[in-house]
Formats: sequence, C-alpha cells, structure tokens
Amino acid sequence: MWPSRDVRLIFLEKAIEGGFILAAGLMEFLLIQAWLAPLLGQPSPTAGKPVPQIVVQINQFLPRTVLPPSPPPPPPPDPPEVPVTSGGQPVGTAYLGTCGNVGKFRTLVFSDTFNWAFGDTAVVELNGREIDFRQFLRGDGPQRIMADAEEIVALGAASCEGLRLPFLRDLQEEKRAQARAAQLGTWIEEVQPPGPEHAPVHRVHTLNLGRYERDESCEPANNPQTRSQRKVILVAVLRRDPTLGLAECLKESFGEQETLKPLVTRYSKFGLDEDWAVLQR
Repeated sequence: MWPSRDVRLIFLEKAIEGGFILAAGLMEFLLIQAWLAPLLGQPSPTAGKPVPQIVVQINQFLPRTVLPPSPPPPPPPDPPEVPVTSGGQPVGTAYLGTCGNVGKFRTLVFSDTFNWAFGDTAVVELNGREIDFRQFLRGDGPQRIMADAEEIVALGAASCEGLRLPFLRDLQEEKRAQARAAQLGTWIEEVQPPGPEHAPVHRVHTLNLGRYERDESCEPANNPQTRSQRKVILVAVLRRDPTLGLAECLKESFGEQETLKPLVTRYSKFGLDEDWAVLQR
C-alpha cells in the first residue's frame, strides 16, 4: 500500500535534512584529514584538488559589501596673493579679498615701476618712461583676472603734490584722480574682446581715491618718491550679492589687508561711481 501524502512529506523532509547533515559531516571529515595529514607526514588529500562544490555554492550566497564611491577632493583654496605677468614680464600682484560670504574680489596692483605720469591723466609710465599701457592690459595675466570678473573697478589716485591751500589742493587732485580712473576704465573697455553688438563685456566702474596725504615727500614737486602714490590699480569683482553695497564692501576688504589698507587710510577720498559710462565702441 502506497504511503499517505503526509507520510511522504515527512520522509522527504528527513531525507533533505539527512543530506545536509551528511554533507556537513563529510566536509568536517575532509577538513580534519587535511589538518592531520601534515602532522603525520602525509600529503594532504585535498592538495591540488578543486574545492568541494558545496563550498563554492555556499560562497556564492555570502553577502558582498559594496563601498560607496569616494567623494571628490575639495578644490584647493584660492591663494591670497598671485603674481601677475604680461607677455612673460612680471607686472604686479593680485590680492584676494572678500566681504563676508557674498563678495569676492581680486585687486590687481601694478608694481611701483608703473605709475601715472606727474600732472597727467592720460599717460602711464614704466620706470619713468611713457608707455602704451593697453599693451600690458592685453597680456595674459591681466586678461585672465578680468575674464573671471562680473564687474571691474578702475581706480584713480593722485600724489600729495598740489596747491598749497588744502581745500583747493584736494579739489584739484581729486579731479585729477577721477580723470585717471576714467582713463583706466576706458582702456579696460578697449582691451576687452568684443561682446554681442559691441556691448561692453563687463560693467566697469570708477573709484576715485583722491590725493595722497601730504608728507615730507611732497617737496619738491614731482619727487621720484611720490611715484608710488600714483599707482595703477584695478579690481575684478568675482562675486557680489546684488543687494551688497560695492563701495562699502571694497572699503571693508581693503581695510583688512595691510598692503591695500593705505588705499582707505592715506587718501583724501573713496568715491565709487557705479554709473560711470564706459566707452561705447
């Protein structure tokens, strides 16, 4: 008589269970034999033989740990000072400045070998000789700095010489400084690659620093020591929140850097003109 269905299931379950027990016992026997063989001076019975299939099958079901990809390294911080060259010739230094988390600038200060000619608002000198300053603005270094800018600020400054009456002296030299800022802004606009419909690529502002404070170097007039007071400077505004006052932000940024601090403390004016009209080419 054929066993009932329940009996058959019980026999099947016991057979499967017995098969696993048998397989486990066989594996244990082989492992003990492989461990004892070197101790008895006999070759291992499993040497040179494939691993039993049951082990391979069990390994296939072991969980695999998948590590997430490593995040990319953070970008290196911007250097606080960058030497600037033009045509392979060192021309100045660009200083990094910030205004909180909403303003970032590069202030390019041309070296003391460059200066506005004494009494002139349209001539820059290199080592005391008149040059076409636009050729230096077209150089790779200045162009790279200006290319990253959302806005550009052209600075103008006058040295301490001038009329003896303080009020008239300041008025005269501040007017001269503004004319120099406007001239530099015009050159900056001229050397930029042409934009759509010949519009300016960047918005250019002027910043009038006025006259350098009077000291013993003011006499005689056109003293070579005052050349460094007539610096050539531009600012590339790399980032600025639209609600942020540019003049206040620049003043704060300059004041935090020893090299640029005299631009705030030693000149008679700090007048930003955001409505200055650039040259329309």
